[in-house]
Amino acid sequence: MVKITETKTRMISIKLDQPFTLGFGELYTLPRVIYTIKLDNGVIGYGEASIDFPFSNYDMFDIYNSLNKLNINERDIKDKEILLREQSS
Repeated sequence: MVKITETKTRMISIKLDQPFTLGFGELYTLPRVIYTIKLDNGVIGYGEASIDFPFSNYDMFDIYNSLNKLNINERDIKDKEILLREQSS
């Protein structure tokens, strides 16, 4: 059994060389959410957890907030379906 020992959620913002216009305004940065999972076997996984483009700052906060609410530490990584079901209820 491999357990999750730590998770971390980070918000980053990548400055664009040129802003571009959308229906709700201009984007000057490309906001993203980075999610890190550490396992008890020493493996560290990184993922980008952003939704489809365009992705704005308020989208970034919603994803960040949702991931921070996940309580998956000390759980077996093979239980991913169970974990997702538990978290969505």
